[in-house]
Amino acid sequence: QSSIAAKIQESEVEGVVKGKGSSGLYFRLVDVEEEIKEGDLVVTSHLNENIPQGLLLGKISKVEKRDVEPFQSAYVSPSFSFKNLRTLFVIIQ
Repeated sequence: QSSIAAKIQESEVEGVVKGKGSSGLYFRLVDVEEEIKEGDLVVTSHLNENIPQGLLLGKISKVEKRDVEPFQSAYVSPSFSFKNLRTLFVIIQ
C-alpha cells in the first residue's frame, strides 16, 4: 500500500506509483490530457524527498483512460521480481 512520486522517463509526465499488495503497481493521478502508452519506462521523480530521481520502477503494461474522469492510470510491470528479492537495503539519512 505504499506510494512514490514517479514520471515517464522520456516525456516527463508525472504521477504517483502505488503498490497494491500482490496485485502489482499502478501509475496513478496522471492528467487525462497527458499521453502515456504501453512500453513507457517509469522512474522515480525529483519530487521524492529521500529517494534519488531516475531509479527504474518498471514499464507501462496497460493504460486505463476514461473520458469522464480527470485522471488516467496504468498498470506497471515492475523491473524486478518481488518473489526473487533476497536482499533489501534501507538507507536512512
